[in-house]
Amino acid sequence: MIEIIFNNVLPYIIIAIGFFLLFWFYKKNIQMVIYTKQKNNKVSKLSKLLHKYYNLFFILLFLISLLSFVAIYFIHSYKIEKRFDNAIQSYEKSMSNIFYNLSVSTNNQTNESIVSSNETSSISVSTMDRISINNNNIMNVISSEGDSFDLLKKSFEIGLDLLKASLSETMKDSNDVLTFWFAFLSIIMVVFSFAGYFINNNILEQSKTQLKFVEKEAELSIKNIKVETQKLIDENNKYIQIANLFNLSREMYNNKDYDFTTKYNSIIKYNLEIIKLYGDIDNIKDRNHINNYAIAYYNIGKSKSDLGDQDEAIEYLNKSIKLNPNFSNAYVYRGMAYYQLGKYNEALKDYNKAIDLDENNDYAYTNRGLVKEELRELGEDSISIYDIIDDYNKAIKLKPKDFESYVNRARIKEIIKDYSGAIEDYNKVILLNYKDPKIYFNRYFNKEILLTNIEDKTSEEYKKYFEDTYNDLDTAYNSADKQLKEIIKNQIIGMAR
Repeated sequence: MIEIIFNNVLPYIIIAIGFFLLFWFYKKNIQMVIYTKQKNNKVSKLSKLLHKYYNLFFILLFLISLLSFVAIYFIHSYKIEKRFDNAIQSYEKSMSNIFYNLSVSTNNQTNESIVSSNETSSISVSTMDRISINNNNIMNVISSEGDSFDLLKKSFEIGLDLLKASLSETMKDSNDVLTFWFAFLSIIMVVFSFAGYFINNNILEQSKTQLKFVEKEAELSIKNIKVETQKLIDENNKYIQIANLFNLSREMYNNKDYDFTTKYNSIIKYNLEIIKLYGDIDNIKDRNHINNYAIAYYNIGKSKSDLGDQDEAIEYLNKSIKLNPNFSNAYVYRGMAYYQLGKYNEALKDYNKAIDLDENNDYAYTNRGLVKEELRELGEDSISIYDIIDDYNKAIKLKPKDFESYVNRARIKEIIKDYSGAIEDYNKVILLNYKDPKIYFNRYFNKEILLTNIEDKTSEEYKKYFEDTYNDLDTAYNSADKQLKEIIKNQIIGMAR
């Protein structure tokens, strides 16, 4: 039963498995072509592996086929040898049966002859070696009876023919089996060769498809890169232009060759161009550019305030603060605009906010001192005169060369009758090369008060101090405008009296 299955059924099962594998490879490779973009496709990985080690794979397949054929050959040889032994044993059994029948017949005849001819012979003759007796008897029978010889001959011929037929059938079956298995293994090799070819072909087609896809992606990427590069170039040019406009605005602010109106109108123009270049603020994501946008609004608001348009100044400064709530100077200049409009409480809030954001903002301290002066004059008792001086002190400490803070502190010292302290501040302003005639006149005013405190009008101290005081008045008069000259003229007349 096992031999029948081995010889007849198993080959067809293996052929069916081979064709199934071929169909499976075909189906999976079609899927592989369809799903070329799936990176984790196991079939794709297997196909790539087979493709990568294609030669090794088929050498291994050939060795497996060769070993399989050798194993089949030796198994089959063993079975053929066994069948030969069985055939020979069957033939020997058949011949033994023929000899046995002849032997029985011959023995009966021989025994009768011996008894009749020689009754005194020992009985041991009938027990002689059977083959010898049988051969002799057979030869006697053959020589005496022709029919028995023909019968024996036919028996030998039949047995020999049966042996030949059995051996011939065995050899034929052997050749058929070996031929079949050789052909079968060849078919398997062909099947897997076609499968390998198909896999390689599909991988090649897949590679071509992927190459085309990559080429298209590359073309698209190059196109996108060109577009993005052009955008970057345009954007970079835009930012260069913005930086140049900021520089022009700064240079215009520091340039003293232009009149007041031309200077600030030019600054407004440059910063409006910056805002136009930036475009819609909602499209700007970079914090630095948003802060630059706020600076542009701040520059416009500051220039509007300097030109006296406080309402528009507040409008632009509000935009600047909205974009950058931590912009300390924007609060300072909005406070100055409120101050010019007489909105002192709003101004004070902005100065306080500016100082909270930047405690080193000297300009915020200076202007907070000014607004505190105004509020105190309006009856704000919560503000001490020394709070005002403290703001000016902080401003001077942060910026020792800021003459405005010295002038403001000198004015407060005059209020608290610290005339010597006021004179010291005016001296510092003059040393800072601020030659405003009002400074000389104010210093003269404080010196005159101290001069009146000298009781001995004939002393050298009085004469020297009087001369020094007069020199300040003279300097102020020589550089003063018409209105200030009238004031100084009246002061000189008073001194002469």
